[in-house]
Amino acid sequence: VVPACLVGCEMSVEAIKRIWNMCVIRILSPHYGVIEGEQVGMFLRRAGECLYETIDTTARILRRGGTKEEAAQAFKDRYYHGYIPTVYPPDAMNLNTGIMIDLIEREYLSK
Repeated sequence: VVPACLVGCEMSVEAIKRIWNMCVIRILSPHYGVIEGEQVGMFLRRAGECLYETIDTTARILRRGGTKEEAAQAFKDRYYHGYIPTVYPPDAMNLNTGIMIDLIEREYLSK
């Protein structure tokens, strides 16, 4: 599951929890498609895990003085392989990754 936060990381964490509690049976995932049945629970669990991992990794890179470019490359190394580049255009990946890194910096490192 490729995490993406475009409005707020904490908002995304809360959204995953809310959807989990709603017991939904179908999700439309951008750049992937429809997820149904038992796969919904697996998707939500992995979405949360991947989001927390991304927040932690990105924050660690930036705290140690790494650049946003290094954080973006770490994210792409982790998630942008296999079939993902065929369904997630590079321009969208770059734009969304940059937004997410800025959000992580603002929400977790500016405090």
